[in-house]
Amino acid sequence: SFFFFFFGPPLTSPFCLLQVDNMDASEITNTKCLRDSCKLLKVEEDALQEALTSRSTFARGEVIVTRLSSSDAVDVRDAFVKAIYGRVFIWIVDRINKAIYKPKSDPSKKRYSIGVLDIFGFEN
Repeated sequence: SFFFFFFGPPLTSPFCLLQVDNMDASEITNTKCLRDSCKLLKVEEDALQEALTSRSTFARGEVIVTRLSSSDAVDVRDAFVKAIYGRVFIWIVDRINKAIYKPKSDPSKKRYSIGVLDIFGFEN
């Protein structure tokens, strides 16, 4: 359900659009996916929901919290997922490099390597 919350089937979203005081606002409606995602990410549900559905602005010492529209919330979710993807990709490459790297003690011995290619935009 983490996969479907963040990546979802094509053209679907875990967000719904609400009308709050004549303003568009978003809410995460798939609470099971939210709960499962929070367990995997080790964050509180309220914190993730607020991060994905609202924006905080600091002005004159005050914090102004604005609810995001459903389409803005989807954009925030997509940016968050891309950041997670980037971090996981770097972690995988680092783990592979640590596993296969052996300092060259004898110049006549072969060193092995694995190439990893990340095609930009492929995840879209």
